[in-house]
Amino acid sequence: MNADDELVVNLIVISKVQINTKLYTSGIYLNLEQPSYIPESVRRWIRQDSRDETIKKINRIVMRALEELKRDPEKNNSYVFHLLEAKKGLLNLRETYSNCIQTVARIDTLISKISSIEPEIETKGITIETATGHLEEKNVDNSDSGSGSSSFGST
Repeated sequence: MNADDELVVNLIVISKVQINTKLYTSGIYLNLEQPSYIPESVRRWIRQDSRDETIKKINRIVMRALEELKRDPEKNNSYVFHLLEAKKGLLNLRETYSNCIQTVARIDTLISKISSIEPEIETKGITIETATGHLEEKNVDNSDSGSGSSSFGST
C-alpha cells in the first residue's frame, strides 16, 4: 500500500468509531480497540498508547488529507468523502471523551477543520467519489427555512 492508501484506510477507521469505542495508534494504521479479558488500561500501557497520542495521530491524518485536497482537488476528491465520514466518527469519539474538557476541545478543533471544507462543497456542488467508486453530488436544499441543509444524492 502507498501513502495515499494509508491515509484513506486511517480515515475509514476513524469513520467507524462508535460511542464508547476507542482507537489505538500503534503502527501506521489506526485500529478500533477490541474487547479483551486484559484490562484496557493495561493494554494501552503496554502499547505506550494514550489519549494524547490518539488525538495527535488523528490530527496528522486530518491535516494531511486536507493538504492533499488543497494540493489537487480534482485528483483527490475522494478525500472529501472520507473526511466527511471521519467527522461522524470524531463526533462519536467526542461523546466518548465528553468528561475531559481538553480532549473535547481538541476533537472540536479537528471537527472544525473538516467542517471548513463543507461550505466550498455546497457552493460548488462538487461531485465526490465514494469508497465504493460511486459518484455522488453534494446538493444544497434551500427549501428548509433558509438553513442551507445538504444531502447526498446518487447520480
